[in-house]
Amino acid sequence: MRPDPADYNSPEAYGQFVKHLIKNNQLKGYYNIVSLYYRPNILFYTKVFNKDETNGFTLNPISPDHQLSPKSKAIICMQGEYERFKMKNEIKTVMSSKGNCYLVLVK
Repeated sequence: MRPDPADYNSPEAYGQFVKHLIKNNQLKGYYNIVSLYYRPNILFYTKVFNKDETNGFTLNPISPDHQLSPKSKAIICMQGEYERFKMKNEIKTVMSSKGNCYLVLVK
């Protein structure tokens, strides 16, 4: 609904950030979308992007309380969820955006 949702720290930023990663050919493989609450928009984004099997990637929504195995990748667009995820996982930020979106790798 906003002209550039990536400028905001809100769930709307997820779709824009994923589109940005696709445009820059940075998504390959399996990614976790970190979201604390039930958010229909995030479920929508994952279903739409996963529907096209030629994309070369899969998105899976998870809670920031999940502890992931090393080399797992995650996308987080909420600062509080990013901090909470860091408490459970040792991570390296691969990329970030102006709207508090992060592509991270679990060490």
